[in-house]
Amino acid sequence: MPMLLKVAAGFCLVLHLGFFALEAVRFPKETERFKAEAPAAELKIGDFEAKGADNGKSLRIFAFNMGCYNFLIAAGVAYCFAIWPTRTLEARAILSYLCCVMGAAGIVLGLTASWLWPAAALQSGAGLICLVLAQRTKPA
Repeated sequence: MPMLLKVAAGFCLVLHLGFFALEAVRFPKETERFKAEAPAAELKIGDFEAKGADNGKSLRIFAFNMGCYNFLIAAGVAYCFAIWPTRTLEARAILSYLCCVMGAAGIVLGLTASWLWPAAALQSGAGLICLVLAQRTKPA
């Protein structure tokens, strides 16, 4: 794997592990005592319909889910590092797909939560740069 691609892919891996830590580990601890009528009470999803319910629980579930998504992206990038020496074409294809997912997810985040544009730009920018670098590498 070319050094510049290693750096870009490694950055994406670390970035998504960091998002995992924030969303699945830190966020649940921050919301343990959160009880509010809105916005989670307005979601009306399954068990979260009752007014005055533990809305922090519903937010923790959503955040944990997003954290797991980020962990799986990081695991996929790590897998690409592992198989690159022997299965370059497959690794490049998987990494390219993961980078497209990162780029698209960052764009969706930026469009749906404009106040999070720095995180959105970081996520989509890193993914798209890695994608360009992966596509520029010559197959073995």
